[in-house]
Amino acid sequence: MLQVAAQGTLAVELSLPRHGDGPVMVAVCPDAASFTTDQGCIQRMEKAVRPVTTVRFPGLPAGRYAVKAFLDLNGNATLDHGDLGLPVEPVGFSNDVLGKPSAVLFGKAAVEVPAEGAVLRLRLRGRPPTTPAR
Repeated sequence: MLQVAAQGTLAVELSLPRHGDGPVMVAVCPDAASFTTDQGCIQRMEKAVRPVTTVRFPGLPAGRYAVKAFLDLNGNATLDHGDLGLPVEPVGFSNDVLGKPSAVLFGKAAVEVPAEGAVLRLRLRGRPPTTPAR
């Protein structure tokens, strides 16, 4: 969900899962290539505060962006994956889409952010692993 905010700031409100500790990692990506690789994304790390953590991106130019985020359960600043390639840490994307970051997912997740800024809400999904993330 996207709502207009003031003064060119994108505020990303993350609904966190009930369990699991660690910082949240959020990336705002301007195109499909950056969304897939993280290169060219604006990234922030914030302390997770339940039930909702807000991460702000001030001075973001108006444009089309896709947002991705995860709860970094082991604090290694990397989204960890299991043996099948699936994330083992809670993740979320703008427009509440699911999938592996790709050009197709960017198209589904992208939102227009006006010059005056916006508030974007998304939820992190996934269960904390029963064994430590790799």
